Amino acid sequence: MRIGVLGTGAVGGLYGGKLHAAGLEVHFLARSDYNTLIDNGLRIKSNSGTQVLAPLLVHNSIQNFPVCDFILVAWKTTANPASLAALLKPVTHGESTVVILQNGLDPECDVQNAVRPEQLLSGLCFLCCRREGPGRIWHQDYGALTLAQFRPHQAGGMTPRLEKAAEVLKACGEEIKCAPDWREARWRKLVWNIAFNGPTALANRDTRAWLSEKSGEALSLGLMEEVISGARRLGLALPEGLAGQMLGYTRKMVAYAPSMMLDAQAKRPMEVEAIYTRPLAAIIAAGGSAPLLGSVEALLRGLNQSFAGE
Repeated sequence: MRIGVLGTGAVGGLYGGKLHAAGLEVHFLARSDYNTLIDNGLRIKSNSGTQVLAPLLVHNSIQNFPVCDFILVAWKTTANPASLAALLKPVTHGESTVVILQNGLDPECDVQNAVRPEQLLSGLCFLCCRREGPGRIWHQDYGALTLAQFRPHQAGGMTPRLEKAAEVLKACGEEIKCAPDWREARWRKLVWNIAFNGPTALANRDTRAWLSEKSGEALSLGLMEEVISGARRLGLALPEGLAGQMLGYTRKMVAYAPSMMLDAQAKRPMEVEAIYTRPLAAIIAAGGSAPLLGSVEALLRGLNQSFAGE
């Protein structure tokens, strides 16, 4: 099996690197990190030590990237509308499996015209991981990955493709779960992302510092409740106690700077559209209301615009 990783940042570098370390043929698409990965390999730091993976199969252009049987899409959703669908077509064949390891609501819909919908799987990561610099990944905590079969306008269910993908990704050495409903899996991940990604970016405080303040905890809980209520209005039965469970996980994790906080610090475009704007629009279209979500979304859009204007 030939595996391709589009986006060799924190997520793609970690899971792709683990598959490479397991002896699988993994091709990495890298742009800014290309020379570093060629010269020095990929360095993954974790609690168990530092692993240097070299040599790697690295490509700096989609034109010299091979057709793959299994693709991990791991760059941020800010790149999707302009390029992702066009990039997928030349590197996939009619039976390729494409796993969308991206945050937010329905990133699969950005690429369903590039491959057949049944070739797409949703991939939801629960991990604390960051890119420290070119070719350097820091895996701080957690690492579980949930997979679900994508099917437009309906639950995906269990499929042979989904089960095979889970077997492939078990080589990462992390917990791999299969979910029967890709929509529910997406909204479950949104509960955490909406509650912590934006607020930590706006406050410039990591998760531990954010939760040390009663007002921070109250806002995150309020956001989680709005997302859970919105998901239920859409017919998705998120479980009772989910907000408390996620709050507990977050309290136990390392002092973590989510991706949106890191983007804000670097004044890079944040994934506001996928993580905040789309879910807010879906809740409102279903007749719901989410005033806290709406306020945070507006603040984040303003911050994004300020980066674009500099």
